[in-house]
Amino acid sequence: MKIKQPTYTTLIEEFLRSTENMHTYKQILDHLQSQIPIAYMNHVSAACIHLKRHGVLDFIVETDGNVWWYALPKEYDKRSRVLVERAEESRPRKRRRKITIIIHMNDDLEGCQDRTMGGEQA
Repeated sequence: MKIKQPTYTTLIEEFLRSTENMHTYKQILDHLQSQIPIAYMNHVSAACIHLKRHGVLDFIVETDGNVWWYALPKEYDKRSRVLVERAEESRPRKRRRKITIIIHMNDDLEGCQDRTMGGEQA
């Protein structure tokens, strides 16, 4: 049985939302290493960029090159969508039937019978 672990994106989002503060990559990595024994900087940066792309996080870059990440309000999150319930159709669609093809073979190749989609014999 596979043990489910939280993803980097989930952990980073929870950390930034709970602290309501700005954090650098190093601070985020230090927090993750307390929860995940092996956490790498490339995983942290990839998760942050993914969350930025979907409107969950944003960042500020200082002149010395430090990147400070912070969480945006949940209204900006583009990942969750509300799907409208489908309306009833006036004429319901026909269900497709499962078609099986059965091939019967005798010991000799000349007596081979093949049933095609239409049910005709070859």
